[in-house]
Formats: sequence, structure tokens, C-alpha cells
Amino acid sequence: MKAIPLAAVASIAFARRPDELSLGIVPLNSAIALLNTHQPIRLHVAERLGHPVGMYTAPDFRSFLLDIIGARHDILIAPPHFALIASEGGYVPLVTYSSAVELIAIVRTDSDIDSLAGLAGRTIAVSSRLAFATQAGEKAMLDLGLSEPGHYRMQEYATAGAAMTAVALGKADACFSATHALRQMPDDVRVRLASIPLSYWTINIVMLAHSRLGEGVISGIRAALATFPGSVEGRAFFERTGFGGFRPVDRAELEGVRSLARLTVMRAGLEGVLPQ
Repeated sequence: MKAIPLAAVASIAFARRPDELSLGIVPLNSAIALLNTHQPIRLHVAERLGHPVGMYTAPDFRSFLLDIIGARHDILIAPPHFALIASEGGYVPLVTYSSAVELIAIVRTDSDIDSLAGLAGRTIAVSSRLAFATQAGEKAMLDLGLSEPGHYRMQEYATAGAAMTAVALGKADACFSATHALRQMPDDVRVRLASIPLSYWTINIVMLAHSRLGEGVISGIRAALATFPGSVEGRAFFERTGFGGFRPVDRAELEGVRSLARLTVMRAGLEGVLPQ
């Protein structure tokens, strides 16, 4: 599968330099948006390690999952259900963002939809059926007795940003996403959108490093991440994203998303990858 080097977003070839560490980022948004958001972390880790770090993403969630299974990247920024899969394939959880993820349904500000029940009979945009927000949204709808395709229709878009833009432009009635993804949208899109809580909170995005790097390098990455929140760039990053800082990963939190990880593997047609 192809990965997209974020330093040269026009290319879709995996062109990793032999002397660099590879940082793989889940394709929650466009390559340019991911670059703009995560560049400060990449630069900080590279400077502290004294070693080049390249950023890469994938065309879609399934491709990124295959990259994880194939241990293609040295460092990962991944959602919790992907992080659980990665942790059972040689990756070591490092940190997660301090703020929990609030999952939401997003509608236009002029929409007549004011509750999840109001999504019945509507078209819901999603970034992927493998995305954590999508699966949480489906669960919230099932709790109301609503299921797809009988009660609503899901339409996939390339990224969470594209799904939200589709709602803003009236091409879909709503989308399932997270508050931090909405916060990172351009102002001209964000002002046209409103949110409805899914009443589902979870551990945030997780950073991991592959055990093949060795304890010395992994300790260096941990140390670099520990100093990032106090740096000028780190303070600006956390103020802009609302992620609140870093904290250690609680294994119990990862175990709490095992059912969604199993569903992800099944939907990706990769049964047998995730241990029971």
C-alpha cells in the first residue's frame, strides 16, 4: 500500500530516506492539514533526537491499518482502536493527549436536526467505516433503535475534513466526528456547523514507537515528548488544538476499545490479525 510523505504532499510514493525515522499519522484529514497540525511535534522530536524524522500518512484508514500491521513506521499517531492493534504487534504506547475525545454528530447551523433521533432518514457523512467516530456514532444510533441502511444512510468521504465540508455545503445532512476535528476546520467552514453530543468520551489519539528501535531510542522519544508541552511551539500547538498536553497511556483504556478494534479488523477483512 502507498503512503503519502507529508513533506511532499503532491507525491503518493513511499519515499522514505534510509537515515530517517518514519512518523505515520492516521489520515483523519488532508495531508496538508495533517502537516500543518503535527509539524511542530515532528520538528521537536527530530531536534531532540538529533535524527531526521519524516512524516507520512496513507490514502485511507484501511491502508493505514495495513501499514500498522506491517510495522511500516517507527512512530505512530493513531486513534485508540488502531493503537490497541499496534500495541499487540510490536509497538510501545508512549503518550496520549490529556483531553478526552468527545465524539459528536455535526450538522449545519441552519439545520432542523437537534438530536440524534433527528438523523433518522438522513444521509450521514463519515470519513471511513473504520474510523472511531463512525463506530461510536453507529452505536449511539443503535441505542436509539436506529440502524443502517433501514433508518439512515452513511456516505464515505476521504477524510473527516471532507465529511464536515460535505455537511457545510449541504451535500450531507450530518457527519460523525470529534470536537477536536471540528476545531481544526477552517473558520469559513466551522462557522456553518453545529454539534450534537454522542455522549461518548474516550482516550484520545495515542503516540507509539516500535520496539525494534530499542530502549535507548524509545527513551529519547519519550524525553522529547515530555519537553514538547513546555516549549514555545508546544504551548502554541496545545492552545490551537485543545489537546491539553500529554499524559501516560493507561492500558485499561486501550482494553476498553477492544470491541471496536475487533469490529475494525472484521470490516477491513483482516480477521485473525487482532488476538482475542
